[in-house]
Parts: sequence; C-alpha cells; structure tokens
Amino acid sequence: MDRSRSYRCVVAAVVSITMAACGEGALPAPSGQPGQPGASGLSGSFGAPIIPSGGAQSDKDGALAGMFVCDVDVPASTQMSALAHDLEVDRVYHADRPGFIRQWTAAGPRASGGRWGALVTKFHSPSQAQEFSTWLADDYVLHGTRYWDRPYFKQGVSCNVWEVLASVERPSTEATQVAIRFERFPLFGATRAELRAWFAGVRVEALRRGHSSIALLFSEDLRMASLVYFADVPRAQRGLGNPNPLAARQPFVQDDVFDQSGWTLAIWFPFETGDHGRPALWPLPGIEAFPGDGVCSVSRHESSQTTADCLATCGNAAEEQGETVDNCPGDVRPFN
Repeated sequence: MDRSRSYRCVVAAVVSITMAACGEGALPAPSGQPGQPGASGLSGSFGAPIIPSGGAQSDKDGALAGMFVCDVDVPASTQMSALAHDLEVDRVYHADRPGFIRQWTAAGPRASGGRWGALVTKFHSPSQAQEFSTWLADDYVLHGTRYWDRPYFKQGVSCNVWEVLASVERPSTEATQVAIRFERFPLFGATRAELRAWFAGVRVEALRRGHSSIALLFSEDLRMASLVYFADVPRAQRGLGNPNPLAARQPFVQDDVFDQSGWTLAIWFPFETGDHGRPALWPLPGIEAFPGDGVCSVSRHESSQTTADCLATCGNAAEEQGETVDNCPGDVRPFN
C-alpha cells in the first residue's frame, strides 16, 4: 500500500468510516503521515461506559501508563490448572510493587504449534514498569528459585516495557476481559502524536466490533507499536481447548509482525495490607484458587474457620509463628 492510500485510510478511520473504506479487512499501520485527532470523551454504545484512561499519571513523552509484557513459550507438560497456587502466591507480591495497576495472565495455542503464555502488568508509568522488570529478574526469589528459573519458563521468555499512549477501558471483571489479543507492527517513522491520532479511528472500530477494552502501546527501543484488546465470551464457550473468538476476527493492522490471541487466566488488582483488597479474578473455568489449595487467600474471605489453609492469625498484616510465603503470603512480606 502506498503512502497516499495509507493516509486516506487513516483519515477514513478517524472520521468513523468503517474499515471497508480501506478496501481491506484491516487498517494500515501509521506510516509517518499526519493523521487527524478524533473526538475525545468517547463513550460506549454497549454495556458499561467506555472510560478513557486520561486520569493516569503522565510520564515519558506524555505516556499515560507503562506496560510490562512478557511472551512465554509454555512447555506442553505444564498443567495449567496447577498454576493457580503459584499465581495466588505471586499476586500478593507483584501487586504490591510501586505504581501497580493491574496484571493479566493469559495463555493460548500458537498457530505454529505449541502453547503461548503472557504476563501483562500495567503501571502508572513506564519507569515503574521498568523497575518491576528489574525487580522480577534480580530480586524476586521464593524457595531459593528465581522467578524466571521456574520450570514453566524454561523454554523461553521475551519481555519488554511499553509506553501506553492511549486506551479506552471498561472495568476489569470476569465478564469483560475473558479473551485477549495482541497485535504488534513496525512504525515506519510514525511519531507518538501520529499514533494517537491513528488510534482515534481504531477505537471507533473497536466499539463497533464490541471489544470491551483496547490499548495502544509504543516501544522506542523496538521501534514498534502494539494493540492489546479484550472481549467477553459466554462462560459455556470458555476453555483453553476451545476456539478463541478473537482469533477469528480480522486484525486491526495489516502486515502485523506478531498476532496472538489467548484466554485470560487471572486478573490481579493492587494489594492492600493483610490481603484485604480485591481478590484475583479467574475467568476460565477449572483454573482458579480454592479452599484447600494450600494458600490462605484472605481477599477471597478465606479464614481458619473456612479452610485448613489459614492460621487464625492470617490477615492481621503481621508475620506470626507458623506463617510462610505459601500459607499466608499476605502477612509474610520478604520483599521491600
């Protein structure tokens, strides 16, 4: 596609003409031609209102937030349901890092074979996302094992910090963020301002398609941009072995260099002292924390009266005799 046609397609999207105006099923990636800003204050025509994320702290070059994203080659031998224990322990430590907003853990089959996994952690700023990346690699050690040395990471992990340039979001619930898809594409010289202008058309199309949330990411080091978006899926259709409806949709961008869909396994919220904040969400049936899994999840209203996982003191925000990082991670705080 030549630059003049690329520019016409971007403008068409910004003024809310559907993607059919480009003569193809996806928008061209920004090519360095100036786009035109779209209307602000976008609200959704379905379900709960779509909320622009402009209230977040601004950081590097006007980024609304920072995103730490890891792609994982998951070994075929990994029992995904067994990951719930580790996820529930990790939650109370990862979600207590400075600037933490949300974390999504996802998994799905690769088109080329094998299984893909993802860790997506959002912070108030890119610098906080970078600090988390360093902490996770160098300082997060449980039972003498560094995080990335765990068996389910042994086939390979690729992580990067991204700036969040723009997004529209619905609240994170088990109904709104079940399926997730990533598209990544080279920039061809587009600036941050041009990316934001281009995204105005993308978000209009995202609303038309019924996506619950979508974010535009940018990496100066990679010279790439990325779209990350979510959709609801009826509970009866959810399952790691089931077709993911997002994977069947046309991509937003032509000539993606990465396009991967998956199922959201867990959603985390900021930690509160003693684990009295919001519990993790587990959108996928069969993969979730439960009484008897060995972890006292105070945020799930577990206590010594409801499960043997909990000591009577668990949840008082003080490390007591018999409490460990496994049975009461909300009280045992080994990390600064």
